[in-house]
Amino acid sequence: MLLVEADMRRPVLNAFLNLKLSKGLSSMIQGESCPDLPFALPSFPTLFVIPAGPQTSSPSELLGSGRMKELITAWRLEYDYIFFDTPPALSVTDAVVLAPACDLVILVARAKVTQRQALRRVSTIFARLRPRVLGVILDGLDMDNADFAAYYGPKVN
Repeated sequence: MLLVEADMRRPVLNAFLNLKLSKGLSSMIQGESCPDLPFALPSFPTLFVIPAGPQTSSPSELLGSGRMKELITAWRLEYDYIFFDTPPALSVTDAVVLAPACDLVILVARAKVTQRQALRRVSTIFARLRPRVLGVILDGLDMDNADFAAYYGPKVN
């Protein structure tokens, strides 16, 4: 399984995993040698990661490039599953540019933050591109909230 941090505008994976890698996806797309990538996580031996790498002035162009398509083709031969973490689809075009190269798209919405209208708009955008949208993950749901408990029942530990 491969996790690719395709959010080159606000990368967090390198710091979150304490990797201290100087190169990443942006480096690979630009043709730099990256022998340490993908990086295997010792605590999850079947998960490999590619952090975003150095920030660039044109992430959308890199993600839509022929070189990115070549990388995806090579990764498909090596990994059963490839996950791309992109920036929000309505903020910038990165996710929209990358979606046609993906088999499935999973939208992530934050509870009490993402508005229904925004989710509908994203769905419309992806409907035009025709990737298969698998579904929506609702992130940040407060399961201790009284509204949640009233509808779904009390949280079971």
